[in-house]
Amino acid sequence: MSYDINTCTLIGRLTRDIELRKTQSGLAVGKISIANNTTGDKEKVSFFDCYLFGDFAENMAQYLTKGKAVAITGRLVQDRWTNNEGQARSRIKIIIDKLSLLSSSGEKEYNSNSSKDYSQNYKQNTKASPPQPDEPDNYNDIDIDEDDNIPF
Repeated sequence: MSYDINTCTLIGRLTRDIELRKTQSGLAVGKISIANNTTGDKEKVSFFDCYLFGDFAENMAQYLTKGKAVAITGRLVQDRWTNNEGQARSRIKIIIDKLSLLSSSGEKEYNSNSSKDYSQNYKQNTKASPPQPDEPDNYNDIDIDEDDNIPF
């Protein structure tokens, strides 16, 4: 059996503070939105919804505020559903595996791996205790309750 590759890397700025919620089972789910402008043209900015899970989301919440520059590595997941009018809808979201806070004073890198490897890599020395990820085995089984019916 062969496996396809599903990896994306993105650098941008947070468009708002992290939204932190809990699933019915108590798992923390953090949602951020990243603005990415590869051309410098304000008309061509792309916005991406990204998710963090478990202790990783809770521990990173204090750092993920509007305007912060971040670099993420993750994987794309497509949600599909039928709306109330019977139309097929879908959206792409990014499940974050690695997040780096970018700043003029240096860069800190945090990892969250679905293989349950909780090692943390830092590009600069820090005395702060690293966030420890706690993830479900299958992100497709998590029902993320959105306030609106249309994802965009």
